[in-house]
Amino acid sequence: MSRVLLFFFLGLASCTLDLAPGVFDAATLPESGMSPDARRVPLDAAPSPDARRPRDAGPPPEGLDDFIRFEMAQGGIPGLAVAILASGDVAWQGLYGFADVEREMPVTERTLFGVGSVSKTLTLVSLLRLVESGQLDLDAPVDDLLPFAVRHPDYPAEPLSARMLVTHTSGMADNWLVLGGVTVEGRDNFLSLADFARGYVTPGGDYWSDTNFRAQPGTAWEYSNAAWAVVGALVEQAGGVPLRAATREQIFVPLGMDDSGFFLADVDASLLAVPYTYNRGRRRFDPLMQPGYGHWPATGLRTSVADLSRFALMLLGLGSYGGARVLDAATVEDAFALQVPSLSRRQALGFRYRTLTGRRYVGHSGATIGGSAQLLLLPAEGKGILLMTNGDSYVRSRFGFSQGADALERILERLDAESASY
Repeated sequence: MSRVLLFFFLGLASCTLDLAPGVFDAATLPESGMSPDARRVPLDAAPSPDARRPRDAGPPPEGLDDFIRFEMAQGGIPGLAVAILASGDVAWQGLYGFADVEREMPVTERTLFGVGSVSKTLTLVSLLRLVESGQLDLDAPVDDLLPFAVRHPDYPAEPLSARMLVTHTSGMADNWLVLGGVTVEGRDNFLSLADFARGYVTPGGDYWSDTNFRAQPGTAWEYSNAAWAVVGALVEQAGGVPLRAATREQIFVPLGMDDSGFFLADVDASLLAVPYTYNRGRRRFDPLMQPGYGHWPATGLRTSVADLSRFALMLLGLGSYGGARVLDAATVEDAFALQVPSLSRRQALGFRYRTLTGRRYVGHSGATIGGSAQLLLLPAEGKGILLMTNGDSYVRSRFGFSQGADALERILERLDAESASY
């Protein structure tokens, strides 16, 4: 593991501060393991008044395009793609900045961004298709299907279910040294999901640590990326098809998401946005290498605003888009329902709720090495907002550098206001 990745994951392992919902939504990074009422920031808190506007920046321009460019400059955001969805279509799309700063390659609607934990929503769809076909029961012990035990070592008599895994209530925790160890630079990591999952949950396994589990299953909410790698292994075991192939056949192809993929080998390299971190002191963008993840069902997706719009419109269409039905309507409605209100007032089935300018959206955020993203939906109104960037604004916010995350929040608020006209 490189020094960059080591710094990244060690820093995350030490972070417990929970930012305002939507400013950072535990995408590739953990939320606090505390109960919602015990967190340091209220669930519906917004950025502080001092944080909402950069000092000495002056008032932002009124026009939407100029407003977004202004915020990008204030937040150190290299490239950005955003969209407003309404009435079953892309109502508005905005493309700004550079996919490659050094080569001055502009962002296009086909630019591929790393979207972090937005990836989980696609993994969820593959899981739910197996539930629909009767090949998997969300509430059955996952080790009824997996060829190895998946039990909390302190509570071995209590089975873990797929519902627990996708609602972050299984007791499985993120061991950032392990996750960092299966994250590589400049290439894919083709570690099998079954091998990673077995090694992570089995005492004495290749990826085992006493800190891989914490709370008693079903008693606490703690965000877990590692749990979604187990979900990926479960999908492969239940369906008999590699998840990499299943997502392509079941999601990408029917929805026309032709450019998207979980692996570098599966996408057109010329479409990839260069991931960046922002050096605020020197006011420059420092390029990072493309990451590859052993726990890729949680965080490995590269997609474009055009492709992700199709996926989001499918969800808004209750499982159907462009003549293709991916999920039953009732399945999507169930996925949007709160699952563990006594433990989290935001957790649906894989999806997460957040409040933006007083409206309650469902979706997921994403934060990864050189990438930040938001997929936000208002199912009752048939509307949505997408945002993706090749800057690490959400990651930097975990280290106290919130300018980028605050700028993205102001952009989201403006897009929410603009969506009223569609």
